[in-house]
Amino acid sequence: MKHRFLLSFLLLSAISLHAANQYVSPNGDDAQDGSSWATAKQSIQSAIDAATDGDTIFVAEGTYNQSIAAKQGIHVLGGYSAATGERNPEAYSTILDGTGLEKALIRQNSSFNTITYFDGLVLQNANHSSNGGAVVLKANGVLNRCSIRDCYTSGSGGAVHNSGGTVANCLIELCESMGAGGAVHNIGGLVENTIIRGCKGNYAAIRNESDGIVRNCLLHNNEPSGSSWPNSGGIYNPSGVVYNNTLVCNYGSQYAGIHSDNIAYNNLLWNNQSEEGFADPANFVSGENTKNGSGHNAGDSYFEAENFTVKLSVENTGSNGPHFVAPTNFVGAPKNAAEIAAMRAANFAITAQSAVIDKAKANTELTYDMDNNPRPVNGRADIGCYEFDPNAPVIDVTGVKLNMDTLYVYTSDTALITAIIIPNKATNRNATWEIADTTIAQVTNQGAVIGVKEGQTSVMVTTEQGGFTASAIVVVEPKPIVIIHPEVLAADSMYSIDEYTIPSYIPFWAAKEAARDDSTEVNLQALREKITQLVPYQMPYNVVTNIHGDPTTRMAFCWFTNERMKDGAVELMPISGNQLPTHATFAATKTVQATPTVTLPLNYATSTSGILKATKMKPTQEYTYISHKAIAEELTPNTTYAYRVGVEGYWSEIGTFTTASDKDEPFTFIYMTDSHIMNQEYIDDARLCATAAAAHTPEARFCVFPGDFVETGTNRNSEWEWERWFDEALRPVIQQMPIVPTDGNHDDSENLNYSYHFNTDNQFKENAKVKPQFDGTTYSFMYGDVLFLVYSLQDYWKGAYSLSTCTSTYLTNDVGNWFREQVEAHPEAKWRVALVHKNIFSGSGHQEDEETPLFRATMLPIMKECEIDLMLQGHDHCYEIIGPVNPDTRTPILDAIEGVEDVPVNMVNNMTGKKGGTFITNDGTLYFIGATCGTKRYNPNHKLTMEADLDKHKVENYWDLFTGMFGQPGRPSYSTFTVDGNTITVNSYKVYEGIDPMLFNTFYIKRTKEHGAPISLNQIIEDRGAAKVLYNGRMYILREDIAYNTLGQVVVEGDLLSKL
Repeated sequence: MKHRFLLSFLLLSAISLHAANQYVSPNGDDAQDGSSWATAKQSIQSAIDAATDGDTIFVAEGTYNQSIAAKQGIHVLGGYSAATGERNPEAYSTILDGTGLEKALIRQNSSFNTITYFDGLVLQNANHSSNGGAVVLKANGVLNRCSIRDCYTSGSGGAVHNSGGTVANCLIELCESMGAGGAVHNIGGLVENTIIRGCKGNYAAIRNESDGIVRNCLLHNNEPSGSSWPNSGGIYNPSGVVYNNTLVCNYGSQYAGIHSDNIAYNNLLWNNQSEEGFADPANFVSGENTKNGSGHNAGDSYFEAENFTVKLSVENTGSNGPHFVAPTNFVGAPKNAAEIAAMRAANFAITAQSAVIDKAKANTELTYDMDNNPRPVNGRADIGCYEFDPNAPVIDVTGVKLNMDTLYVYTSDTALITAIIIPNKATNRNATWEIADTTIAQVTNQGAVIGVKEGQTSVMVTTEQGGFTASAIVVVEPKPIVIIHPEVLAADSMYSIDEYTIPSYIPFWAAKEAARDDSTEVNLQALREKITQLVPYQMPYNVVTNIHGDPTTRMAFCWFTNERMKDGAVELMPISGNQLPTHATFAATKTVQATPTVTLPLNYATSTSGILKATKMKPTQEYTYISHKAIAEELTPNTTYAYRVGVEGYWSEIGTFTTASDKDEPFTFIYMTDSHIMNQEYIDDARLCATAAAAHTPEARFCVFPGDFVETGTNRNSEWEWERWFDEALRPVIQQMPIVPTDGNHDDSENLNYSYHFNTDNQFKENAKVKPQFDGTTYSFMYGDVLFLVYSLQDYWKGAYSLSTCTSTYLTNDVGNWFREQVEAHPEAKWRVALVHKNIFSGSGHQEDEETPLFRATMLPIMKECEIDLMLQGHDHCYEIIGPVNPDTRTPILDAIEGVEDVPVNMVNNMTGKKGGTFITNDGTLYFIGATCGTKRYNPNHKLTMEADLDKHKVENYWDLFTGMFGQPGRPSYSTFTVDGNTITVNSYKVYEGIDPMLFNTFYIKRTKEHGAPISLNQIIEDRGAAKVLYNGRMYILREDIAYNTLGQVVVEGDLLSKL
């Protein structure tokens, strides 16, 4: 590509000789015609306005406090001497300075039909309130050989917002955005041969999506400006292609180097550091895309190992190190002038000992590297943006300097000083360090100066080639005495975590550390406030109610206490109206003692929460809790109860629930999903959604929540995230209705947080041959005339399974037979509704998950046999109405759809241009995903993407399945379902701060014929020569005085047999 650019400019120069070109100089005059240097204009925009398609604007050196609107086919070239006409952008800087303009410096307001160049310019000091700090680029706009520095936007793209254009051979440094991409937000464009350093942005330095390409780029010493997942310093690649890049010394609280959900190969990832306490490695390249091109990356910290060919040493010059010429000696964006100088002096070309030489995946497209050297030199290219050439000419050292004149360091502390070898690309960069007085300070071979005692000395560096020297003063100062405010010291001694609930102690701890670091009156007042909010350790927290069995007469409860508090009970009283009792007026009519369980030690927090920094807590901090569970029985149907949990003197906040009616009456429930609690932003969004849902749907009887309550699973789970889900994010809903949960992939943890926090029926796990991880993720209940079948796909891999043949004995046997049992046990159900996290069908990023074809192969026959009407799913974070789907042909049943309204297509909010409608489920299942109640949102796949990904999802004409609204609402969302006879009415809302929830879709589900019984179960009964018996809402099989469940297992439950 770089060669092509050079050819383009040669051609452009030839064309320019015959065009009516314009000349611009700081000393020009817009009243002149601009046809020569002698009659140059002063304003670049004036010259553009006077030019026509095919003209070129030649801009002389100097500083222009101007913003320009690009015009199709009119090229702008900087770097000229007005005196001689010579062009040398390095010698003659053409600077567009944005000071005071409050807008982008180059604005391409629409896509162009012909290539339009901006070449050889320096863009600086822009401050833009919308996307693109310095440049807004669109199709056929080309930014080439430009330097962009010190630019800012509150939108996306700190330097460039690129929608289909090209950024090539540029240097971008010290730019920042509050939106996506501290340097570049690349949407379907190309970014190549560009250095990006010292930038800060939300998500990453580059956000690359919509098939955008980033290649042959160097990204180093960048960091995030916000907290939005995945909070990388390098590249976030949700839907583009990233290859042959070098990403080093970037910082991120999460995935510091790269987070790629799409294709990424031949990238070199080294010394990218995540915040301490982040549970995952620093670099992630999705294994979903290995077969489609990802792979052959090199890194020192990563997972999805199939995409990494080389495991690098953490030491640059280690046996398997990258062996960069001169990497920076710090991570993240520079914090002062000395670090900026060191960043600019760094050289990330590789040397002969590098472990990445000749290790790249074969690629015939790239024939050059970052420095325009040919690649490959040998038979195979090197990983990263630089190609090592053993025959490259030797470049001699001509001097050396240091990045500071005076270095200050405290005794026993270490400070870094950097030698800047001149020229930057000198071949031999070896140097030695020495301290004049080693009793005052010492220095390592890497320029790390250690203070020994108070005093002043000097440090000197000497180059191996040429013996060039440079020196700096070293001042060693005594460590300052830290004076801690008496109130902080008092708080240390007076308030122990043993005496207070963990959720109330952590905010106090954070306030105390803030006051310890800086004892301002504001911080001290915050500490005093948190002291008043400390709660005695006996108090319960994380209180929730769950449906467990027959919801007309039963309700389950679960809550946590600190480990010391093992006693607990539930008190209930029926109430009428909306007036809650107080603790003083609470008159319990039923008391149920709880069963306590001591949890495993649960990891408390990860870096994403902000708790580790705020409290200085160790990332390995664990706490043990008591999980209390109780079930209230013999309740009165269709009755509202107030309840509280705890012990006398230490009761929880009073909550409510309403038992189901014992008659087939209309009822409403709420659907919310995928809150992914990880930090305060996610908590606030989910709470906003829960508050709206609870306030505007007071008649709702329960809330279904199909998984991904929290962000951090695995053994590095975060109990803080669970705590905040219960006590803050979903509290408005939890306080007035039970939760119907099942687990999501982000909830998975061997520490069993999910099992401890919910109290749902666990009979499935007890009876299953292959045991799922958690308790109570698969269970059923009848509510009115609806049979709810809550299940989990998370454990499909347990027992015998194969992704290649799409088989899972766990799903086919344990889950399948359980479905049949529940359906057979409830022939009276008018509706059969399933709830699950992972998708059978979906239209966003998870459409391509490798296990999804297995789910379809195993579960669609079960959906068909059990005649499931509605599948409520999570996981995909989009709003999707799919079907009804014929389970045999995997096609939509079009004659089962009525009244869908055609509305304008929106490529984000409504990809199908459909709204409303009635969906009849007599012969197929309707699949629904209601976006997310939280912050993490995915964009819907385009029809062309679905067609291109057929080999992944294996569904012909996938796009046709999206028969209703399909898109990304762009806000926290929830839906309500009202069941009334043969119709279910669904209303979907998105929520905003300070206004009522906004209804954005209403549709209806109907069933006009009765269900049949599952064939397989009837066959089982017949084969066994047995009798079917219904007891407590479950079906058993009796034969020869032995009771079996429908899996064929002998039931051993005390006197159950006599009851049967």
